[in-house]
Amino acid sequence: GLRLGEFLCLHVEDLHGLEGRPCTCPSPLVGPHLFVRFGSWSVSEQRFLTPKGKKRRRKPPRVVPLFGEALDAMRAWLPVLAKMKNRYGLLFPSPWGGRRTELPRWFREHVAKKLVVSRLAGRAIWPHLLRHTCATWMVNGWFPGERWPLTDAQKVLGQTSVRTTERYAHLTAEAVLETATR
Repeated sequence: GLRLGEFLCLHVEDLHGLEGRPCTCPSPLVGPHLFVRFGSWSVSEQRFLTPKGKKRRRKPPRVVPLFGEALDAMRAWLPVLAKMKNRYGLLFPSPWGGRRTELPRWFREHVAKKLVVSRLAGRAIWPHLLRHTCATWMVNGWFPGERWPLTDAQKVLGQTSVRTTERYAHLTAEAVLETATR
């Protein structure tokens, strides 16, 4: 459920609780997770720059748990990452060791194999579609097995309003029926 800019700015130090990596972020979460910062990475200053905009509207960093296929993918990615050039310590560097400007081709191909969306009819998967898919899967209980409340999905997606999350999360008729028959 990450935004493309957040995904591309992730650093290795933002990955916690996986493969013996201790958690150094201010989070009570014990399992594997990512510490997602808003803003952009300054190569010249070697630090994160705060996002532009009004101070009161700037979002604080958030914690995104890793589970299911995302966790499996991250475990498979770490040995590949160890063999790559990585000038800036990015979690997903370009083949030349710098910052990417778009999703890697291997990621698009892997996701396209897993994600079946009938309305796409041959169209390529675009990054923002994955945020909608993540929200839909969470509120319908398709992973990790139980339905998430909208407020929890909102926090994971980093949205300021639950109304935005309602637009992202497409509740299926089966989920509504299951809730009604409990």
